[in-house]
Parts: sequence; C-alpha cells; structure tokens
Amino acid sequence: MNDWDDRGIVDQSALRMREATFAAGVWLSYVVIGAAALYIWLTWERPHRLALSLLYGAGLLGAIAVSRLPREQIVRSRWREVFFMSWSLLDLGLIVAGIAADGGTQSPLALVLFVPVVFAAMSYPLASVVIVGGLSTAAYLALALTIGGAPWSYQALFMAMLFCTGVMSAWQARNHDRQHQALMEVSRADSLTGCLNRRGFEERAMAQIASAARRAGQGAVLLLDVDRFKQVNDTRGHAAGDELLRWVVRTLRETTRPSDAIGRIGGDEFAVLFADVDAEGAALSAERVADALRRRAPCSIGVAAFPLEGSTLEDLMRSADARLYASREGREREYGLVAFAALFDQVRAGAGRPA
Repeated sequence: MNDWDDRGIVDQSALRMREATFAAGVWLSYVVIGAAALYIWLTWERPHRLALSLLYGAGLLGAIAVSRLPREQIVRSRWREVFFMSWSLLDLGLIVAGIAADGGTQSPLALVLFVPVVFAAMSYPLASVVIVGGLSTAAYLALALTIGGAPWSYQALFMAMLFCTGVMSAWQARNHDRQHQALMEVSRADSLTGCLNRRGFEERAMAQIASAARRAGQGAVLLLDVDRFKQVNDTRGHAAGDELLRWVVRTLRETTRPSDAIGRIGGDEFAVLFADVDAEGAALSAERVADALRRRAPCSIGVAAFPLEGSTLEDLMRSADARLYASREGREREYGLVAFAALFDQVRAGAGRPA
C-alpha cells in the first residue's frame, strides 16, 4: 500500500492500517513461536532441540522488543518500508535456521515459510511482497539443494505451492494498491471540475509546505472567488454556472504549471498552490491568472507567500482570504480588479497582512 503518493500526500487511513498490521505482526510472531515451542517440546528426543529452543527464544525476545517500539512514529516515518522489510528478513532468517537445525526440508517448521509471505500481502507495497515471496521460495530451494531431507517429489510440490502463494500475494498487493489509489483519487477530486476538492487540496498543500520547510524553500497560496456567480446561475441556469466553473479550472490549468495544484474549496471558490516560487513570482503568476479569467469570469483574488506570511496552510489561507476580501471590497461595481496591483505590490515588498 502506497501511503505517500508522488506529491507527498499522506493517507491517514492507510497509516492506521499499517499500525494495525504492526500489532498483528507482533501477535502473529507470538503464535508462531508458541506453536514452534510446542513442536519442540513434543519432539524433544530428536537432535538439536536445545539449538531450536535458543533460536525461537531469540525470536520471542525480538518480538517483545518490536512490540515496545514507537509504532506510530515508525509507521509515519519515511523509513517505514525499510523497517518492515528488515523485520521480515530477520524472521525469514530465523525460520530458515530452524528448518536447517531440524533436519532440512522434511521438517514441519518449513510450513512457517508461508507466514511472512501472507503477512506481507496484508499491507506491504507490491515490490516488498515480491521480494519476500521470492526470497522465501529461494530459501527453500537453497535448503533443498544443500541439506535436503525430504524426497525431491515432496520438495518440488512444496516449492511450487510456496511460489504460487507468493504470486497470489503479489497479485493481491497489486490489486490492493490500484484500488486504494483509485479511492484516493475519487475521494480527493471534485466531481464537477476534475480538480482537487477541499480535502485533496489541503492535503497536497500541507505536504508541499512541509517539504518546502525542510528544504528552506518558498511557495504561495492563491485564493479566488468568481464575481457575481450567483447572478449567472439565476439568469442563465445552473448548467451554465457549472460550465463556467469547468472553464475556470481549464483556464487555471492553462495558466499555471503542472507542479502547481488547483483545488475547488467551495461553490465558486478556488485555490491554487504555487510550488517553489518567491513572493514576486507568486504575484506575477496571480496577475497572469487574473488576466486570463477576466474575459469571461472576473474574480476577486488574494495571494500569500510562504514562509514570508505564514508557516502553515492555515496562516497562508487566512492571509490570502484577507487580501481577497480587501480586493473585493476595494473594487468598483464593474468587472475588473481595482486596487489589485497595490495588493500584489505588498506581496512583492514582503509586507504583512492587510489590515
């Protein structure tokens, strides 16, 4: 499951799922170790029981140690997949060592090889599932070639079933990723215009602001409100109003960069996130947007620059909204943007929020 998309948006529901599987993985370890301990006790007369006891004792200590780690911090870290993969590889190493100590491929402990493969399919991204499944199959093949123990017919069938489990787990992970991505897109897109909805825009903006803060970068948020939109709906009908909103989004896409984000945050209210621009560049971009929209849908516009006028999305939206309000109040009744240039001059000069 991909919790961070290519724009850095974090899916909170997916993170909660990973936290749940973190806990499930710990309890699954306890169950597997308990079953192995029972097997060792019932077959104590066979060789290497003490070595097996020490191996699974180490596994128990490892599971206890993992259970005490800050799971929320790990799941939300960019090193999350490295942690989970390392955990799976350590478990796989323990399983292989136990099989080898118990006589090779004839050991019932070989069945435990299926566990990390199925567990990976629960929440790991596709690449990790493929790695875990491939390494599990390769480990059993290595045991068959070096130690053996079971007839070749048994080993061939076992390895084929393990390989099939890995393939099905990878298929499930791929479908899960696709379905999750589709749900993310649907839940964050505005159905009328195709741009981001309020939730999608806020997530994208917060991710971009956090990234800019880490890099000491810059950016800006623009808010716009279509003038007299209610009049369009009242005189020409809602179909005409809907078509106008779609035109606004098409125009915004034509006048902004692919790296900029466009969101519909209300009925006729839109926001644009300008990535990696300074205050002057944001002002010029806002002027370009205003000029493009003026011929059909004049708008009241406000813009705020990061980090000059705020370090959070809330601060930037508040500052941009104040400028939008001042722009609307300071203009004449006719369409146009009176006092608009003065507001952008404030941004260029790094002035504070308008009173």
